[in-house]
Amino acid sequence: MENIVPGWFSEEKVTNTYDTREMLAGGGHPVAKVLEDLANFKAGDIYELVTPFMPAPLLEKVKAQDFECWTKKENDSLFRNYFCKAK
Repeated sequence: MENIVPGWFSEEKVTNTYDTREMLAGGGHPVAKVLEDLANFKAGDIYELVTPFMPAPLLEKVKAQDFECWTKKENDSLFRNYFCKAK
């Protein structure tokens, strides 16, 4: 996890935000929904995934689908994960 904001990131380019905290608290898993959401993303668009922890396995799956990933840790129980389709 880097504190340096990547060059591809811009708040204005966030086209979709998914907050997983309620789903995870209920015992759900967001992997299928996130991958489905990302399936139609255009190059340059950014997806924001809000989680209560660093979702390392999910980040690896997203990276394997040709997305750039960056995580911003707000505090110990709030992580903002950003995905951008590589151009």
